Amino acid sequence: MLHCHLMLSDKVNDGIERDPSVWFRRASNPGKDPARGGAPKTQARIGQDWLGDVVRPLWERLANDALAHAGVDARIDHRTLEARRMEQEALAAQAKSEHHEIAAWQHARAADALDRPPEPKKGRVLTHAGPEKAPGRAALVVDFEAAKAARAQAAEVRRLSEAEVARDRQAMEQAQAVLSVARARQALRDPFDKMRIRARWRKRQQVRVDRVLRTAILRTARTRTQRPVHRVIPGRCIGSGY
Repeated sequence: MLHCHLMLSDKVNDGIERDPSVWFRRASNPGKDPARGGAPKTQARIGQDWLGDVVRPLWERLANDALAHAGVDARIDHRTLEARRMEQEALAAQAKSEHHEIAAWQHARAADALDRPPEPKKGRVLTHAGPEKAPGRAALVVDFEAAKAARAQAAEVRRLSEAEVARDRQAMEQAQAVLSVARARQALRDPFDKMRIRARWRKRQQVRVDRVLRTAILRTARTRTQRPVHRVIPGRCIGSGY
């Protein structure tokens, strides 16, 4: 995270050349020679509007130019988390209306990541003196880190569920593609070809039935030939078989 402190002077150039030692002196009173006093002050640099409309965009541009010059892909955004989240939500709604599901999903995830409170600054007291010297700020930091861990866990659960949904969608798309190809082939097939296929199938079925019947007949005949025959001879009974 980039953090910047800018020190600005509220002195403005009124067109009078002054020595640096004179520039920051108190300005001359009305009616006095302005060149004998310091540069006049302005109230325009005190309000938050000037900081938000001038200073913050200027710092963003200078920092991003420096990052690009250094070959770093990261960029900063001077806008508030709420403004950036609302932008991502609008982009997600627009992408969804245009049936760009992947882009809508990406913008929605970015909006979820921005739906959080700003990170509290530890400050010099908390950093160097310890939490007992700044208990209020320490509590803010602890709560923020706990909420951050909970968001990370929820994001991991969402990632796993989204991956499972993506796999199911891919399997469904593959099945639909196979079904479409089969239907296309079925539509291009000659009707008489269907009749020939059915005739060949019936012929194969009949061959199977005939084979089963022949096997049954042969088994029955073999059983009959192996059955013993009893012949009656006067005075005794002889059993013999073939």
